[in-house]
Amino acid sequence: MAIPCIIKYPSKTEIEGLIVGDRGTEFDVKVNDEVQTVSKFYVFPHFLPPPKCQKDREITPSKNSAKSRRKRGTGSGYIYWRTIKKNGKEYQQTFYHYEKRDKYNRRVKSCEYIPLKMRSQIEQMNNDKVPVTEILKVLRRRSKRKK
Repeated sequence: MAIPCIIKYPSKTEIEGLIVGDRGTEFDVKVNDEVQTVSKFYVFPHFLPPPKCQKDREITPSKNSAKSRRKRGTGSGYIYWRTIKKNGKEYQQTFYHYEKRDKYNRRVKSCEYIPLKMRSQIEQMNNDKVPVTEILKVLRRRSKRKK
């Protein structure tokens, strides 16, 4: 198995190659169909980022990607995927898990299903740190229209 790498010698240009062997303190690196033995100090792995798709499955769960915070007292929430088995098939569904205070100052934890058509809108609202009550109003408006 070959691992893509970059060889960085001091005061020389970087060279791309493939690590094909390990000799303890040195690597065997294939550069232009020629195998060279290079000290491990000069060899760095070079992994290419995976290609990006524009699918809804690319929406990442927002629990770990919070860059800023909501204002104090506006609740907290995040988007997560849940696998549902129905008729022997597995489906991915998104839910908005939230925590907020009710009018009696009691903590309420729950979740709401996010329909496929609303995923990008809810994702954007969550990233913009809109108060949880506003996100829930949007999700519940969907429910009232169906009835």
